[in-house]
Amino acid sequence: MRVLNYRVLLQKEPEGGYTVIVPILPGCVTYGETIEEAKKMAKDAIELYLESLKDHNEEIPVEEEPLIGIIGLGRSGLHDVSENHDKYLAERKLKRLKPNGTYLKN
Repeated sequence: MRVLNYRVLLQKEPEGGYTVIVPILPGCVTYGETIEEAKKMAKDAIELYLESLKDHNEEIPVEEEPLIGIIGLGRSGLHDVSENHDKYLAERKLKRLKPNGTYLKN
């Protein structure tokens, strides 16, 4: 059997617990009180989602290698670092920039 991997986003909720979203599976959202429970609930939700797709003869989405990026907002403007995060970090260190875009004092 082929192994399918799906990226999930865990969002800590202000009232406690974690909401889990599976971006490639529209509407596949679940919740857990702890990270471990949230991950288990996500696995169950994904399995049920895929089962429903199979039952309705719909195509099973396959995750491609994800593009991971970070967009930083600071006083000096927008920093799009999605293409080369390592280069961004090196430039930030060289320029002595804090993550918020302000300069470190000497």
